[in-house]
Amino acid sequence: MRQAWVLLCAGLLLLGLVTALSINSISRVYADVPYSLNPVPAFTQEGKTVSLVLTVNNAFGGTPYEFRFSVTDPAGRTVQSPLQNYTTLPGQSSFSILVGYPSTTFSGSNSLAGKYATWVDQILPVAMPKVATSSFVLSITDNLAYERTQTVGMQASRYNASESVSVTIRTQTTSTLVFSQTVLATPSGLVLTSWKIPRNATIDNYVLTLTGTTTFKSLADVQPFSVRVATFSIASIASAKSAYQRTETMNFSFQPLYPDGTIASTGVALLTLERPDRVNATLTATNDNSSQTFRASFKTSAYNHKFATTNTRHPNCHRHCKHELRCWTARQAQRVHNVSGWDHAPVWVSSGLPTV
Repeated sequence: MRQAWVLLCAGLLLLGLVTALSINSISRVYADVPYSLNPVPAFTQEGKTVSLVLTVNNAFGGTPYEFRFSVTDPAGRTVQSPLQNYTTLPGQSSFSILVGYPSTTFSGSNSLAGKYATWVDQILPVAMPKVATSSFVLSITDNLAYERTQTVGMQASRYNASESVSVTIRTQTTSTLVFSQTVLATPSGLVLTSWKIPRNATIDNYVLTLTGTTTFKSLADVQPFSVRVATFSIASIASAKSAYQRTETMNFSFQPLYPDGTIASTGVALLTLERPDRVNATLTATNDNSSQTFRASFKTSAYNHKFATTNTRHPNCHRHCKHELRCWTARQAQRVHNVSGWDHAPVWVSSGLPTV
């Protein structure tokens, strides 16, 4: 009886080890193998192809894998790719599979604006649904947010060759029409046009609408986008002199550029002149048409800030021995305000080191 009991315990222990090994092997397939699915690009325009890249890590070497890709378009229609097979080499632990959407073997729509859901099912070595999921966006516009003076590029697809297509853009808040054009589709069915956003465009969300004369899509070509204030770029702030005498007038100039590279010629800007003791002076810069720059000035006094008398090397003016040199910091800051057409985008610029 004792021997039978020992044999029974040994049998149960062996069964437990086999079961544990089996569960561990299966769990590696299910839990320890991370999958990732990346659409490239994740944002593009109608009529273009997206590459779906599945990456598998911690894979088994010398093992056949099989996957199926699926895509659901904004209208709710789902298409599936042919089975994608890959066999790892002995010792290989990672691999990638790339599938283009749409293609001759993976037919689907790329002519509807909106979000496309995509996922991958594993068939081999163990069947698992949706091991990786992702999404991508097909848009009519080449971006979803713009700044004043930038250009909105538009592309829509699957129209009939030479079809007349009405293209309109309206503000969302007041439905004000800001762009209207009739465009003929290309021989391949593309509608291509653009709209340059004016400097004084309303800051708002906009709605782009395309209406064909013979083409009617399951989802209309309607695309929202936003227009924001322009961020000006200023390469540098110039000082008329590198050193000034007491009571002289400091003169500064700079050239602000819109995002499209054009020079700002209206409005005013505030220039902040920072002293070493952090007591700032705010200057008003106005446009000078002759030089196409904005200019500001500051009248120094006979009692400008001076550093404490010291025998050490001063960090700003770099002078040794006792001195009373009047020295301004190198950093000057320019802040653009929404005055007379300027947008309120702060820009920090470093300039020279004028001394007084």
